[in-house]
Parts: sequence; C-alpha cells; structure tokens
Amino acid sequence: MSPTRFRAGALTDTGQARAVNQDNLLVVDGRLFAVADGMGGHRGGEVASAVALESLADHHDEDTTASLVNAVARANDAVFQRSVHEPELRGMGTTLVALALAVGPDGRERLAMTNVGDSRAYRFREGRLVQLTEDHSLVESLVRQGRISPEEAASHPQRNIITRALGVDPQVEVDSWELPAVPGDRYLLCSDGLFNEVDAEVVAATLAGRDDPSDAAQELVRLANEGGGRDNITCVVVDVVEGGGAADEADARVAVASEPDLGPYSPPTEPTPVASVFDEAAPPPPPPPPPPSAGAGSDAGGAEVEPSAERDPPAAPADGAGGDDPPTPRHDTAPALIGAIPDHLPDDEDEPAEPPARRPRRFTWRVVVFVLALVGLAAAVVGALYYYGRNTYYVAFDADEQVTIFKGQPGGFLVWDPTVERVTAISAADLKATAAERVRSQPDQATLDDAEAFVANLCESLATGARPVECDAAADGPAATTATTAGEGEGGPGSGGGSAGSPSATTEPA
Repeated sequence: MSPTRFRAGALTDTGQARAVNQDNLLVVDGRLFAVADGMGGHRGGEVASAVALESLADHHDEDTTASLVNAVARANDAVFQRSVHEPELRGMGTTLVALALAVGPDGRERLAMTNVGDSRAYRFREGRLVQLTEDHSLVESLVRQGRISPEEAASHPQRNIITRALGVDPQVEVDSWELPAVPGDRYLLCSDGLFNEVDAEVVAATLAGRDDPSDAAQELVRLANEGGGRDNITCVVVDVVEGGGAADEADARVAVASEPDLGPYSPPTEPTPVASVFDEAAPPPPPPPPPPSAGAGSDAGGAEVEPSAERDPPAAPADGAGGDDPPTPRHDTAPALIGAIPDHLPDDEDEPAEPPARRPRRFTWRVVVFVLALVGLAAAVVGALYYYGRNTYYVAFDADEQVTIFKGQPGGFLVWDPTVERVTAISAADLKATAAERVRSQPDQATLDDAEAFVANLCESLATGARPVECDAAADGPAATTATTAGEGEGGPGSGGGSAGSPSATTEPA
C-alpha cells in the first residue's frame, strides 16, 4: 500500500470590515493542517490564534491521534498562561480545528481530526459536501435541543457566542476522531468568516470546479469578500493523494497563498451532506501538480507556489530567507504559519481602530451569580418601595367630610393608591377649628393603632354640644353610655343648630 500524501492550498484574509486579522492557519510538513480564529480584541485575538498554532506545531511530534489531542491541550495551556501573565491579553481565546495524518497500531494510515470552537471542517467526496465538525456555540446547542431551526440559527442575534474555546480556562474539552484516508477526498478547514458569507452549495461547487487546492482556497476567500467580508476569512483546502510515482517519493509540496489583491466525541458514521453539486459522480481524480509560477522553485515532485506579499503581519520566513531577498518557497519541512506572534504589544494609540471583539465571552457561573445578585437587588428595592407606599396610615377627611383612617401615603405613591381602612362617625362639623385643621393636614401614623389613638384624641376637641357615637364608644372606664339626638328628622345628627336639633347625652355611672 502506497503511503498517503497530501496537496494543500491555504489562504487567510482580513476581510472587508476588520482592521486586524485575528485568524491564523498552519501547514506543517504536509502532514498537519489547522485553522484558528482568535477573539479578545484587536490584539488578544491575533496573539491567541498565533500562540495556539505555534504550540500545536511544537508539540505534535507523532503521527497519532493521541499526539494531536495532546498538542491541542498544550496549545490551550500556552494561550491561557500568556493571558495570565499579560493583563492586557486577559480573556483572549481562539478556536482551533486541525487535520493530521495518523498511523494506527496496525500500521494503517488514517486521518486524525480535532475541534474546539466554531471553526469547521468539511469533507468533499463524489460531489457531496459534508460538515464533519460540531460547532461549540450557543445557537448550535439550541438547534440540537430542537428549540430553534437551522434557518433561525443563521440569523440569531447570539450566533457569535461560543461555548468552548482554547485559552479561556486552564483545561478544555477537545473533540477528536479518526477518518479513513481515501485518495480523492478533499477536506476544507475554515473559520466562520467563510461559511457565514458563502452558502454550502456554492462552497461545494467551488471545490468541485477547482482542481488546484490553492485556486480553490483563493476563490472561496474571494467569494466571502464578495458576500460582505464582515469577518476575517481563512481556508485550508487539503487533497488526499496516494503515492506511488516519482512525484510521491518525496513529501507532497504545499502551496501556501497569501492574501490576493481583492480591493471524546464521535461524529455520525454517515453524516448528512450539506451540499451536492451533482447526483452521481465518480470521485474527482487526484489534482495534477500546479504549474510553476514565476520565482518559485520546482522539481520532479511538483511545483510550489511562492507566497506573495500580505497586508497583515507576514508569515514567518523559511530558514535562510534574507530580509530583502524574495521569499523562499515553503518546503514541506518548514511550518507554514500565517501571522507571526507579536513580541511587543504597542500602546492602544498606535493600534488601528477596529470594531469590538468578534464575539462576546461565553456564559460562566460568574455571570449567573451576577444576574442572580441583580435580581435579588431589584426585589429588595421593590419590597422597600412597597413597604413605604403601603405600610403606613394617615387620618383625613373623606369626600363627605367624615374623619377617615386611610392606609398608604397621602395622594398615593408610585403605583400604590391609598385605601380606606375605616370611616369614623366624626365629621368636620363635630370638631373645633383647630382640631379640624389638624385632620386636614393629613398627619402620618406609623401603625393602625396610632391612627386609632389619633381619632380618639379628637374626642377631646369636639365643638360645643357635639358628641358623636365614635367618642362615646371610646370613652374610658366601665361606664354605660347612651346617646340620643332629638329632632334627627329636622336637624340631623351632629347638627349644631337650635334646641330641637341639639344632641343630649346621659351617662349612668356603674
């Protein structure tokens, strides 16, 4: 069985709306491919993605799935430690999706894949495009729970919230699995700047219509920019090629393009295709080596494409590259890391302006505690307002000029109007002028007992001859009190008129 080889094309682009490219890509030895999408501001995101891919390349030292998973875990630690020791980078993180060659215990070659975050991996086979990774995002979890549809997820206001990322916490859960290495298969690793702008059907048609993986990557980036380019865009297109000829004696050459002048989880065994460019078709033949380009070296193993100039930080030069000399073509023994890790972070005023970070931080227990604290504070405020508005009393005249005990604040407070607690038998006409004025001032009473005591005291300030039942019932001592009013039909109770309407009272001591 011939050894498995790869041909790849890779491209990252700032897009139309961003000032800084926080995406990064990695191609190492033609055997390891990765895309990282950083977050955490215009400096943190760029650093996070670059640190993660550099660590991934350093620690993936065996062609096994376990080695790849371990390298991703080490990358998580590298990003987290950098954020801990540099306060200006606190909270940065990055997604990471990676594809690598893996040799099993039986000696068979397979493909190992890992994923953290919402960058994606697709497989294109026989005209069908299949998404292999599962987005670690809030809206994807809502789709899996059946709470929203995939169509609703595409326009959901929280579609940029991810639930898993490298560097945010000391440890991270890594999705990993293996796939058969089938010659003719084409893999696409990409950031969300691609699939949020380009429909799956268009992606499938592009992969089908471009034999050269570099051409396919450049066309996908062009389409994403044409669709709006609202985020950074990164694509790595990898073709699986079975060796056997002279061109396969050496490792596959990898063409890494720069920006063009554009102005334990297991996926389903047979995942559902997201797009198809034709119903029945044979697997596409292995793409021929790309034609030589000006200034690029070539040999019997195929041609290499020389990286062109970039608008963002340039890729790390290959060994031996001079400062002013044309860049040396990337050989399979040199990591292709697009975007160097900044050694110095300039002050904010030296940085170009950029919109806010790509996506907010994920929900954590701290957020839950904060929300609960806000709810508790709001409840306490409402309770205090209610107590103030409803837990007091006052004495005043009602519309009929009767002395009345009210519950609440005079005139009401916010949404709470005062209510009548009790209407007494004392009228304004029964009181002396000074006592009536005291009632009209609507004095506050702390409790109902205080209000009742205030009413009882009014009996000491009655007008001459007035003696309402209210005051007789409140008289002190074990006396039997009766009250009669002569001529009620003429003068009415409480009238202060002539003798025919004057009340008379008789008290019989016990």
